[in-house]
Amino acid sequence: MISSVVVRSGRIAAACTLGLALSCAERAEPRAQLLLFVDTDTPLFAQLDTQSQASRAAAIDMLHVEILGVNGAVLESRDIVALNVSDWPISFGVVPSGGDARHLSIRLRGLSSGHVPSTDAQTLAASANVIIDRLVEVDVGSGVTARRVTLRGDCMGVRTTFATFGVPATTCVDAAQRHGSPSEGLASVDVDEPRATLAGSWALAIEAPCTAPAPEGAVCIPGGVSVLGELSLAGFSDGLTGWDPVPLRPAALSPFYLDRVEITVGRVRGLVKAQRVDPPPASAPGPFGECQWLGEDDAKNDAMPMNCVSQKVAESVCSALGGTLPSEAQWEHAARGRGEGNRYPWGSMEPECCSAAFGATSATYGDCPDATIAAAGVHTNSPCEGPHDVSRDGVADLAGNLSEWMRDAFAPYDAPCWPEGITLDPRCADPTLASEVSRGGDFASPVWQLAASLRFTPGSLPRATQGFRCAYPGSPP
Repeated sequence: MISSVVVRSGRIAAACTLGLALSCAERAEPRAQLLLFVDTDTPLFAQLDTQSQASRAAAIDMLHVEILGVNGAVLESRDIVALNVSDWPISFGVVPSGGDARHLSIRLRGLSSGHVPSTDAQTLAASANVIIDRLVEVDVGSGVTARRVTLRGDCMGVRTTFATFGVPATTCVDAAQRHGSPSEGLASVDVDEPRATLAGSWALAIEAPCTAPAPEGAVCIPGGVSVLGELSLAGFSDGLTGWDPVPLRPAALSPFYLDRVEITVGRVRGLVKAQRVDPPPASAPGPFGECQWLGEDDAKNDAMPMNCVSQKVAESVCSALGGTLPSEAQWEHAARGRGEGNRYPWGSMEPECCSAAFGATSATYGDCPDATIAAAGVHTNSPCEGPHDVSRDGVADLAGNLSEWMRDAFAPYDAPCWPEGITLDPRCADPTLASEVSRGGDFASPVWQLAASLRFTPGSLPRATQGFRCAYPGSPP
């Protein structure tokens, strides 16, 4: 049985037993019970209005509590909505259910209702990567046993395991103990002492600015937490030309610089003339347009984005400029508002034909039949009443014009190459996977392909619809 204890200014004000019926008393009954205080170091949604440097993707607003029986069976559960700093630490009491049964096993899951729309078992299982999952095991003595536990942001996506065949249960305690014992990390507390919350103190969730000098033509993308993927777009990809943007995948990003526009023909010509890269190999025109490279001595297309290059050639250009191709995590962090979870780089408003270069495949989709490849960044200043293809940080053409090469190998988000839980600067780097990844729509894409969470593989052949931009370190080595 769970009993909820309401706390005001760190003092117990009243005790309410939450069973099949609700009853309240002035003080908790003097019987054997666990009084558990649950805190978090993640941001809270109420803090996002006052702490502009906190990542929205890292914020939680709900605690799902399960009292467990043998083999992890759920005996009772409760959802506690907690948006404000004054709600934390959340406190509740648990009374052992029978006679001498004094060992309590409690599962706590901190989550964002924006990422996890329901707490039914199926949704919780499907959203496990973006939940802070903590198992607590406590032996209760006579009277009140008071303990405090903190749900750590570093534990997001690390799953609890239950004891089986002599193998003990594990749970994430903190960054140093991702598979610790459920009895670890529990502090004894005096129930009459005031308590302050740690909410908002998680270092990875606090926006980190760039400290390295800015490369020419690049803008800073501050570090922070993002959630890669979008549940509402499950089923949009076929597994051959793209992977669905599920399951959701948490990522912590270091600050980095990203080219404001796609790499242009003029930049590549400069590198070739300086003998810093080899001339791109000649390519035949694609089905939707001409290749923009006209040779190292022809400046006609210098303002146009460089297309018709392979991932290997694109990476060599970025290396010559002191950077790399961006990872999927970096690109999506920049393209979706740095943890805001926007569908498009500019927000959630649907694009118009003047918003971005997209929709040239009019015979099939009927979007924008006059669309064509455009000069890099031109849509940031177009006379459009709708949104413009520019992100909150000023990065242009992330939605349209050309799709862009990534560093990652092509694999679903639940593939082994993606690390468990939230990690700093993750990417799929499996050398056994031959396919490359492309992100963003292009001038031939239908409107639905402009969603920034979608993932594609264009194949290894250069295409007129394929380009790239580079990422650079945001802090000194």
